[in-house]
Amino acid sequence: MEYYFSSSSGDDGHDGAAPSWDGTHGPWKTLAKAGAATFSAGDRILLKCGDEWNEQLTVNSHGNRASCGMPENPIEISSYGVGDKPKILRDMPTDMNKAQFCIQIFEASGWKITNLEIGRSTYGIDFHYSTQGNSHIFVDSCHFRDVAHRNMAGPPWMNEYGFSSAVQISGERRIDLGSPYVSDVTVQNCTSQNSKSLFYNGTANLEFLAHTVKNVALRNNRTYGGTWGWCLHCVDGGIVENCVSLNAGLEYFEIGAAGAVVFGCRDVDITNCEFGYTKFVGTDGVGFDFEGRNSNVRLMNCEIHDNEDNGILTYANNGSNYNCAVYNCRMLRDCYGTGEGHTGFTLAGGRADLFRNDDGMLIAYLCSDKNPDSWLFPDKYNLENNYSNGTDPPPLATEGYPKSYSHCHEYVVYSGSRNGAAGIDSTGTDFARVGQARQTERDGAWAQFTFLGTGIEFSAPKSDDQGDVDIYVDGGFCATASTYASDYAPLQAVFSKTDLPVGPHNIKIAKKSGGYMRIGEFKVYRNSSK
Repeated sequence: MEYYFSSSSGDDGHDGAAPSWDGTHGPWKTLAKAGAATFSAGDRILLKCGDEWNEQLTVNSHGNRASCGMPENPIEISSYGVGDKPKILRDMPTDMNKAQFCIQIFEASGWKITNLEIGRSTYGIDFHYSTQGNSHIFVDSCHFRDVAHRNMAGPPWMNEYGFSSAVQISGERRIDLGSPYVSDVTVQNCTSQNSKSLFYNGTANLEFLAHTVKNVALRNNRTYGGTWGWCLHCVDGGIVENCVSLNAGLEYFEIGAAGAVVFGCRDVDITNCEFGYTKFVGTDGVGFDFEGRNSNVRLMNCEIHDNEDNGILTYANNGSNYNCAVYNCRMLRDCYGTGEGHTGFTLAGGRADLFRNDDGMLIAYLCSDKNPDSWLFPDKYNLENNYSNGTDPPPLATEGYPKSYSHCHEYVVYSGSRNGAAGIDSTGTDFARVGQARQTERDGAWAQFTFLGTGIEFSAPKSDDQGDVDIYVDGGFCATASTYASDYAPLQAVFSKTDLPVGPHNIKIAKKSGGYMRIGEFKVYRNSSK
């Protein structure tokens, strides 16, 4: 069933059963009507596009139990009509000890919220729990603004809501929680402007760090300003991919700012994200913060740049990080606001035990403009091998693989300039861009691609003006392959190797003979699956 709301044309005397008054049915006016209703799987609460409310939408709070949807048939809060997203914008309480919400749902399970604008409040969307076993929360294509924390009574980590957040999991902070409050939480395609954090789990007990939320996915989100881009706190399992966090730290916070924070989490992959322009406030202003007591959290293929403090910070809040790793990340122009000349990566307090695997070896591989050609740690940490003494690394996330990377991807570098130039711009290299490839005439010229996976395939156009290429994997010669063809072929597999160990690798293609060598694309495999 569909329930319609319109602040401009609705009436609470209507039944909410139609988008406009038809003589029998019509939309409700106030969001308070939702609190008096009981919803079932498949029901939709629809707000009229272009309308605005300054009130809280509370779903079935009586008895502190919300109606439940199903993963394949959720209860949905969304929009109808044409125009701007419906807005729930509060007036930001003058009593800064007051918790104010735009949407609050109790014991939510099987709920989907899409296409709304939410803000001017201490909390945006709050999913509040006192029971376990809930699942499937989905927030998509929402815009949040000015969702900010204002001196809640007592430390925010000691009350039931915690730090202000655009999307928040809240509830009682219990130390005897046998299973998570909620699992399978997705926030995607959202934007957040000047909000403290896009996502935060406020149910975690800071002292015991029980995992109260399981399987979180943050995808394709963009945040600007606030204190943190997003924060995963005591999350068990998850993935963050293709998210951008810029200008964190515009809101002052005494314990510092970061593009993103992970604290007390395990088994989380963060891939293809950007963290930049974080301001130094309070104690720090970093790109990415391993705050402490994380295990098997991996930061991969990320761009970390122009942060006033460290690009990446590891800290030991409530315990060291264990089996965490950083792969193939680029850090550029970090620490520009501190004047300390850091490399961009800091082990807090100089402790070398914060990033270790089962054999006690650090497992990090980065590229930084401060030190582009080497590991960013002293030789005594034995970083020549990412996984030493036969240690099995944690499994790779395989969703979306095999995955192709074009010749102009930033992880492809070309010979001819100092340290190689990124593939996105071949200026000053031995290569020129021609159609859907990069080409060179110089024998010995090379292109190198760095990746995280278990297999690699190199493809290129073939033609009668091309010859042989030499192929190296992880610095070792593998094969000489031909790119010659009597008739032009646009993109053909030239070389593949799918038995690599889990971890970061590189493949180098060097011109050996013929008129031209052309670079097309690289395909990365995981678990050697094709």
